[in-house]
Amino acid sequence: RRVPRWCHGWRYAAASAFAGAGGGQGEEALLRVSQATDPGRLAGAVAARLRQSDGSVARVSAMGPEACFKAVRGVAMAGEYLRKDYPSSELAVTLEKVAEGA
Repeated sequence: RRVPRWCHGWRYAAASAFAGAGGGQGEEALLRVSQATDPGRLAGAVAARLRQSDGSVARVSAMGPEACFKAVRGVAMAGEYLRKDYPSSELAVTLEKVAEGA
């Protein structure tokens, strides 16, 4: 499996369209992803945070190509989990490229 070279350090902010925007964006809400992270467990954590309250946001941070791949996969799986509970809603994702060590 080839992982894109452009995926060095990214932060993903996933917000559910059914919950609106805002809320829960502090550093304590950041889910850190490594190359050893299980995407299914990450998906469960993201979905749980987005189900918490209106305006909830799940922030995911990944550094390196393998971690970025797992972060994208986990967020996509979370969208599928949420689709079962909220079939008429969508998951919105924003990307932020960060410098190494930030």
